[in-house]
Amino acid sequence: MRSTTRDQRGSILVVVLFANVLIAGLAYGFLVTVGSETRSQQGRTEQAKALYIAESGIADAVANLVPVLVPGAPGRLGSPGAPVGFGGGGYVVDATAEADRTYTVLATASYGRASVTVETRWGREFHPVRDFAIFQGNRSNLVADPRLELGGTASTRDIVNGKIYVTGSLHVGGGSEVHGDASATGTITGNPIDGGARPSAPRIQAPDLRAMRYDEIADFRINATTPFNALGRLPATDPRHIFVKNFRTDLAATTGFRFDNTNYFLGDPYESSDISRISVSAAGNEKIYFVDGNLWIEPQGPTSRIVRTPPDGTRITVVVRGNIYFCDDLLYQNPALDAMLFIALTDGESYNDVNGNNQYDAGETILHDDGDGVYEGPREGSGNIHFGDPNGGGLGHVQGFMYADNYFKDHVLNGTSRSPLPFQVTGFMSAGEEVRIRRQFGTQHAQMKVNFDPRVVNGGIVLPGFPEREEAGAIGLLSWRLLGAAD
Repeated sequence: MRSTTRDQRGSILVVVLFANVLIAGLAYGFLVTVGSETRSQQGRTEQAKALYIAESGIADAVANLVPVLVPGAPGRLGSPGAPVGFGGGGYVVDATAEADRTYTVLATASYGRASVTVETRWGREFHPVRDFAIFQGNRSNLVADPRLELGGTASTRDIVNGKIYVTGSLHVGGGSEVHGDASATGTITGNPIDGGARPSAPRIQAPDLRAMRYDEIADFRINATTPFNALGRLPATDPRHIFVKNFRTDLAATTGFRFDNTNYFLGDPYESSDISRISVSAAGNEKIYFVDGNLWIEPQGPTSRIVRTPPDGTRITVVVRGNIYFCDDLLYQNPALDAMLFIALTDGESYNDVNGNNQYDAGETILHDDGDGVYEGPREGSGNIHFGDPNGGGLGHVQGFMYADNYFKDHVLNGTSRSPLPFQVTGFMSAGEEVRIRRQFGTQHAQMKVNFDPRVVNGGIVLPGFPEREEAGAIGLLSWRLLGAAD
């Protein structure tokens, strides 16, 4: 019996000892788990704080560093040896201005034992006018539903390779083609669009380029004080020598077509006496030229005009307070590097040319009036881009980016028969009011072909003085991603 009791007691002791070991093990495991969870929670807290510090560093970079960067040039806030202290931790931020005019901002931040790395991309919003092969703004709402019409058949059919935006309605008639999206605040009728057709689209306000004050910010001015000689020329050493004053005097031969503004001509007398070419000097390249008067692309004699290219390409902006008349070809020597922007701005007063005679007539609606209800501008108006010329004649091919504060107008007619002649544009053609291109004259139609040049949108070129958005504003966040986190 005693032996049995002793055996029972021994067994109980073994169980108790085992239980104690088990409980101790469970307690240890529990304590380990609790400690690990506490440390994990602490790590998550530190990582969250490090992320907050990284985002603060990015905000600091965007506010203080990014605006002064130039394409391809990196900049840094802080350094590996001395990060910027913030919120009990610190950050190092590297920012780089990319070639496409966006910015990469990379922030590495630490707090306690945690560190995170965040990469962001930033950029400015482009005014959508630069996205379209044809843009019509109808800024003054003079016509309830202005209509842009395309037409023609076979070899005379209109072709637009790029997007179209119309404040108003769009009709794609005959055999005409649109290869790209088409948006209109009104209706879209006619042929199918080779892209997306968006009738009743939201309105896009025309850009207010007069707010840029080009007359003040221009690098070069061409006006009444410019020292032209008796032949209307400037010295070859003056970058403005690509403009000639009053080169032709036969512009107003058509009855009733008068000019009150001074007329300047785009042409280089040092390249050819008939100003059929221009060569922009190194000192005049990548600059803004402000012309106070009308500008003509109209050489004497040859029917082509070439922009002779420096090694890195010609890139200039020509802003005209008056009208621009494209009467002849304008061709880049190097289409990959050359780019010219033409902006026609109103002089403060303009009018709606209801009868289409290109001069102000009593009773026509006054635009951009100074408040007195009296039209006081030049008879030919301002802020318009004309294709063709008052005497009638071919146009050919225009390579350039064009914006008319008021109207695009079509006069591309045979000087004798007054029948339409074809033309082609590579770039974009935009108007704050209307694109008054009418290729149908009676039973005859001549082709308009517009090829959108995407280099402005994709960052391939930068046009001097062309705002990236209509109104001033900060750059916006394009993308955000967490590259790494550690504790």
